[in-house]
Amino acid sequence: PGAYECDGYLDGLEIVHMDYRELFERERGNSRALFVLDPPYLTTECGMYENYWKLTDYLSVLRLLRGTKYIYFTSDKSQIVELCQFMAEEYGEAAPMYGATVRMRTNTLNYQAKFNDMMITKL
Repeated sequence: PGAYECDGYLDGLEIVHMDYRELFERERGNSRALFVLDPPYLTTECGMYENYWKLTDYLSVLRLLRGTKYIYFTSDKSQIVELCQFMAEEYGEAAPMYGATVRMRTNTLNYQAKFNDMMITKL
């Protein structure tokens, strides 16, 4: 009693591991595709990643988001949201995350330090 049944919950789900540019190119026209993105945070140390991410990598991801369904993870330590807000003010609907929903969760590290994890969705 009280146990959750989840048989078949992930039926039809395809998990892939490939370069994001190739995946977007392959699945862009697929109305059932949902892209889940969790890139390194903009303006944080990326040295621990195998391939160092530059500003152009973030801009490339933002360009590819247009016209797709996605879940994008970031935090308020990143400045990607501010960048997108600026782009929305400057370019309106052409901005990468225009019309997306932002959900935040505050995480407390100690009595002085906290940050917000963010999940940005466009479904």
